[in-house]
Amino acid sequence: RWHAAYRSRYVAGVAQMSSAPTTIIVMAKSPVAGQVKTRLCPPLTVEESAELAAAAIADTLENVRGVKDVRRVIAYTGNRERMVACGVSGFELITQRGGGFADRLANAFNDAQSAEPGPSVLIAMDTPQADAAYIEAAIDQLRSSPAVLGPATDGGWWLLGLTDPHHAGILREVPMSIAQTRQLTEQAFERCGIAVSQTATLRDVDSFEDARAVADLIPQSTFAQTLNRLAASSIRNR
Repeated sequence: RWHAAYRSRYVAGVAQMSSAPTTIIVMAKSPVAGQVKTRLCPPLTVEESAELAAAAIADTLENVRGVKDVRRVIAYTGNRERMVACGVSGFELITQRGGGFADRLANAFNDAQSAEPGPSVLIAMDTPQADAAYIEAAIDQLRSSPAVLGPATDGGWWLLGLTDPHHAGILREVPMSIAQTRQLTEQAFERCGIAVSQTATLRDVDSFEDARAVADLIPQSTFAQTLNRLAASSIRNR
């Protein structure tokens, strides 16, 4: 639980939108075979899963490029060369640091700050269907809410926006990757006096069924075309 000193700090820190540009942070894992999207195996191989992960990253970065007048940051873990190969032009690269995922999320918000910290929006590489319009809607909500959460259909969240990136330290209290993560995240912020508004609910890609469902929403995307090619190859090779 948060001590009173921390609680008062966070309550006092909820302020108006800064004049600094919004920073968009993409949390990503380098697409190395056997280290990413292994829950897609089977039917995909570990090499194919990594290829699909690279496609998801490429689409996500392109979606973020569609948002104007923002800073763009990738907080990555894993092999830098494989990350760069996904096409990172226009993004600053920082490495993820910390122990558990909650710690790495909190550190990403803090490490991505510029000389003049402003509002920040963090998304992951698992929702390639989240185009610029989804992200812009969340940024707009930050004008009237200190925190914005994008629920995921599995009980987690795909987006977190904060007017003050220092508030991300609250995440260290929240269990990640469970069915109640979104609910517990919202409750943790509200216990500290930080109201949370919700933006669109999206499905993130964890399983092959998820990948199929997301690809159907964005049939012209690199993600969908890669999945269709890999699935067709898998059928031929049976």
